[in-house]
Amino acid sequence: MCAAAAPAKDPPFPSLQAITLSTLAANPASITSLQGVSESHCQLLLRLVLDRCALTPRLAQLFLESPHASVKAELDGIDILQGMFVLDDTPPPSRLGCKKG
Repeated sequence: MCAAAAPAKDPPFPSLQAITLSTLAANPASITSLQGVSESHCQLLLRLVLDRCALTPRLAQLFLESPHASVKAELDGIDILQGMFVLDDTPPPSRLGCKKG
């Protein structure tokens, strides 16, 4: 008789993928290209950048130049230039690069 498999537990530490994408989102100036990045990783990175309100026109251009239509579609509803001259202490989501809703 086979014993039922134990339910999978979350690992006690974050995955290398999670660490890498979080580090890139925290340091968006270090992102120089998204060529060769998978669609799922590119989408997740964009969401992390938007959650941090860190999307800049330069970074938006990199995402728009990615070969993934779904990433480009996610940027469609975002006014990239909104808040460009707003001070850093302005609360999100009125700041540049903040995801609304």
